[in-house]
Amino acid sequence: MKTTRPILFIAFIIAICPGAWGQLQTDSTYRYPELVISVKRPLQDKGVTKTSFDTLLLQDKLSASIAELISNYSPVFIKSYGQGSLATASFRGTAASHTKVEWNGIAINSPMLGQVDFSLIPIFFADDVSLLHGGSSLQKGSGALGGSVHIDTRPQWSKKIYGSYVMGLSSFQTNQHFISVGGGSKKLQVRMRYYHEQSENNFRFFNNANGLWNYERQQNAEYEKNSLLGEVHLN
Repeated sequence: MKTTRPILFIAFIIAICPGAWGQLQTDSTYRYPELVISVKRPLQDKGVTKTSFDTLLLQDKLSASIAELISNYSPVFIKSYGQGSLATASFRGTAASHTKVEWNGIAINSPMLGQVDFSLIPIFFADDVSLLHGGSSLQKGSGALGGSVHIDTRPQWSKKIYGSYVMGLSSFQTNQHFISVGGGSKKLQVRMRYYHEQSENNFRFFNNANGLWNYERQQNAEYEKNSLLGEVHLN
């Protein structure tokens, strides 16, 4: 019995040592003071229902249209007739003609139909996009019953010359090209943006309306878009 006691004692010490070492390791906790990030909200934005799109989101979805941006990242309903077709907005159940669209403060609604086809405006042509819902649209003028869409472009005063080129390839033989060139001084800036999109749009679909119940390719649905935007900014 005398010889087994030291052995049992050594075994007990070995068994509790890893647990004690683990407690020593976990007790080394560092406490940092809290960090508070705050921003003052402008007075004109109080009580206003507004949806703003982050700059990083606009850069990430550069090759998409304004219709896709509003449909995927806001509660506004976009009625689209498919790729390359008409896409209109409906705020709170109102018609497309009840939505006011402004480009740098200038209304671009059709004088005859009163609506805007958002599929024709690429995000590449915009530097800032925001939505004002319902009566909040009165903050920037009148004439919008459902809401308003505001698209703005901003010059880069700190750069003498800059440019970019983006190319996109997607399904159904669709290709896109985006070119932007600009520059100037801190008082005068000139910028040109060009957009080209072409698609065969020959997608495959199941036709159950011809009595044959077979798969077909969409025919005569190809389209081509060419847009050019020129800007002159004076500070």
